[in-house]
Amino acid sequence: MKTAYIIFTLLQALASNALAPREPDTVTAERVYHTMITEAPYMVDMTTTVTWTVPNTQIQSSTSVPTASTTS
Repeated sequence: MKTAYIIFTLLQALASNALAPREPDTVTAERVYHTMITEAPYMVDMTTTVTWTVPNTQIQSSTSVPTASTTS
């Protein structure tokens, strides 16, 4: 009986954590590229950083198929 109670308690704890709101996931991409400048050392590395925030919920979207239309 004690093991059933322990298992039930653990399952409840896991279920409550799954339903708790989470922070949105953040994805960061960094691009490093070479560029020329007019001063020494003349060639330097430049970086560009792009950050996306991914929502935790699924986004409902209605996609429509574009149709060809002719105008006279």
